[in-house]
Amino acid sequence: MTTPSKPVADRVVELTAAGKPVRPSDVDAIRVDLVNLLAPETEPPKMPTGRYLFCGDVHMHTFYSDGQPSPVGLALQTMYCFMDFNVLTDHNTIEGARVGQQLLKDYGFAHPFTIGEEITTDWAHLNAYPLKQVVSWRLSPYDTIKAAHVQGAVIHWCHPYAISSKWADPLMETGIAGTGLDAWEHIPRTYDAWKKAGTLPVLVGSTDSHSGTFTQAPERTIIFAPTAQGDDLAEAIRSGHTVLVAWKAQNLFYGADDMLALAWAALAEGEALKTAKAECLRNVLKEADLAGMLLASPPRPESLEELSVSGISH
Repeated sequence: MTTPSKPVADRVVELTAAGKPVRPSDVDAIRVDLVNLLAPETEPPKMPTGRYLFCGDVHMHTFYSDGQPSPVGLALQTMYCFMDFNVLTDHNTIEGARVGQQLLKDYGFAHPFTIGEEITTDWAHLNAYPLKQVVSWRLSPYDTIKAAHVQGAVIHWCHPYAISSKWADPLMETGIAGTGLDAWEHIPRTYDAWKKAGTLPVLVGSTDSHSGTFTQAPERTIIFAPTAQGDDLAEAIRSGHTVLVAWKAQNLFYGADDMLALAWAALAEGEALKTAKAECLRNVLKEADLAGMLLASPPRPESLEELSVSGISH
């Protein structure tokens, strides 16, 4: 399918496939092209006081379930990809996320690394974060959502069309209103209809990466929040202060109109976003001991607890 952003996407592929460092001027030219192609012609709004734009991934895996990277390896790859935050969501365990978060803290990395879990059942997969305790996959839908909320976590529906069940099938058509879920992952098939009707759920974008390359589903989540730490991330999602970024899709940005306007305004202006990103990376790495963290990072455990149901993993 040809989309308005396809020429820009083709240019990105061309630059990355060339095997040469991408110049800042090339990146800036892509930003300008995207704005000219897709940004709405409206007066750009100002960012609300105390809120900033952060971009990251809320669904990824390590070798503590069915992924390939270690927790710290995954975190380093998210930083390399200029993400402001990441949520580690291994299947039915938070052990790897605990390990990764602690190692980053111990070795001076100020990267927002949130402990999450992909609660993997035979009726749906749900991501909950930030968590202090694992949420059992054996609970009912109601009790699963309640168990996440009791911890102050948000819980979103992963890849909603991937699993057919009595619980999931009706919601694919009607949405998640009344379920207690906080967000919907990926772009709904009924996006335009739900948006027109005013029933669009909060949307989050993710890669569901199992390799650390972040290409399985080329998406990100933008939040507007005081920080990108787990509690502020959760509050941004609860409040609907999010934008789904999908660079292979038609519109690039998806979500509520007021949030889309903020995202386009930030991208159109450009300079503040670049300055903030550079400052963020400086702060993340200022006290970092990379060698120490890599040497302390444990290998894959020889035995893992049961991580999925009936062989299901996504």
